[in-house]
Amino acid sequence: MAISEVGTVRYMSPEVLGGALNLRDCESALKQVDVYALGLLYWESFRRCSDLFPGEAVPDYQLAFQAEVGNHPSFEDMQILVVREKHRPGFPEVWKENSLALRALKETMEDCWDQDAEARLTAQCAEERLADLILLSPHTALHNHRYRPHPPVTLQVA
Repeated sequence: MAISEVGTVRYMSPEVLGGALNLRDCESALKQVDVYALGLLYWESFRRCSDLFPGEAVPDYQLAFQAEVGNHPSFEDMQILVVREKHRPGFPEVWKENSLALRALKETMEDCWDQDAEARLTAQCAEERLADLILLSPHTALHNHRYRPHPPVTLQVA
């Protein structure tokens, strides 16, 4: 059985969809595949956090790429979208606010779903970045975010 025949096509990484998965270091390659999917899951999850939509209704749940390929994409649909067009989910308009926490969150997702598997975060780094997000607030300066006197921001899921 080929690696491309296992898993949920929506969450398959570019290297799996493109048939370019480097299995010389199988464990590392599969971890990179998982981190790609993790970035998509972060996108799906954080779009449901009311704290990230101040003064707005939280959007309805949406799967990654659902707007582009619907509920049941084919392998070929995902190849075109992810490999050829290098498409990734877009961020809500309200996330264009320039807060440190939102920038860090978007950067973490982007670094998880990087086209280049070698450039992706490790799972541990992704976890550490999320842990650091609770230390960030709109009132915290970048240089002292680890030592801030304000209570941490909590993210409420709708």
